Amino acid sequence: MTEPRSKARYEDDPARLDDGPTLAYGRLGKVLAGAFFAYHALILIVYNLPHRPPTRMVRTLAARHFGMDGYMRTLGLTQGWGMFAPNPHRSNAFLRVYVEDRDGTLHDARHDVYLRRRYPYLFYDRLAKVNRRLIESKGYRQAYAAFVCRSWALAHDGVPPRKVIFEKLWTLVPPPEKVYRTMGYHPRQLHLHRRTEETFVCDHIVHGQLPPELLERHGLSGEGSPPFRDLPSRSWAARKRRGGGS
Repeated sequence: MTEPRSKARYEDDPARLDDGPTLAYGRLGKVLAGAFFAYHALILIVYNLPHRPPTRMVRTLAARHFGMDGYMRTLGLTQGWGMFAPNPHRSNAFLRVYVEDRDGTLHDARHDVYLRRRYPYLFYDRLAKVNRRLIESKGYRQAYAAFVCRSWALAHDGVPPRKVIFEKLWTLVPPPEKVYRTMGYHPRQLHLHRRTEETFVCDHIVHGQLPPELLERHGLSGEGSPPFRDLPSRSWAARKRRGGGS
């Protein structure tokens, strides 16, 4: 059995152990790489220190003499901690989605979490996340209403409902001093505030109806359904068909 090549090669001449290939880069490259890693690690640690009197001086020195703020912005490593304490949410808000059918009957789509989930719940599904997002980002509401119109039409022979109504629900979280006395509170026992936010008519909004190809694909008659309102295309092919420039 032959010995390993490395051992057979060098055991007779230990001095040749230094003749093998070196690590990547030369001495200067190693120094520069090590300095960069040390600087990067130090800046990350200092930047994430609390901005409070015990560590404020360290952060100020790093920003003034070591370019900490510019380095973090250049690499896109800045963090915002405003969503955490000491300013937590003081209310729980939900957006209830109502559907008014062609007969004028109002239906709860059950998209909000308030009555759909038990408390406490361990999993926050995607529908609940989107529903909560609609409260703050009003620009998404029309597209979401069109989605509700189309979903209803798929289940009702291709005919969309008359309206989609958004109603905001919210409860005020009791202050800590009150919760300490009662040893907690039940979310469902808080006073529920309600306010109608917006109403969308399915016949008038873009993509609030099913297109003919979807009606055909799902075998829906679509009798009494309004015509499909498409979003004007902005592609170069659409501009060319309209006779526009390139």
